[in-house]
Amino acid sequence: MIDQKFNINIQSILNKNATKLNSSLLSEYIYDEETSSLIVKFNNSDDMYFYNLPHSVFKSFLIAESKGTFFHKKIKGSYPWKKVKDIVQNAQPLS
Repeated sequence: MIDQKFNINIQSILNKNATKLNSSLLSEYIYDEETSSLIVKFNNSDDMYFYNLPHSVFKSFLIAESKGTFFHKKIKGSYPWKKVKDIVQNAQPLS
C-alpha cells in the first residue's frame, strides 16, 4: 500500500529552496524543522533523505567547519535514511 501522506510530505520538502554549499562532497541541503527531515544533495551521487534528525544535530551541521566531514561522522549511519529518488518514484513509506 502506498503511503500518500508521506509522499506529499517529501514533495513539500523538495519544493523548499535548497541552500547551496561550498563542499567537495555536498552541493545543497534542505532541512524541515517541522518533520525533523534533512535532504542532502551530493555532487556525484544520489540525494539522500534523513528523517528523525534532531534540530540540534542540524544546527551543529550548520556551524561545522567541514560539512562533509560532519555529515560522515555524525549523520550518515546514525540516522535513518532513504534515497530521494526511491521515495519519489515508489512512494515508499518509512516503516
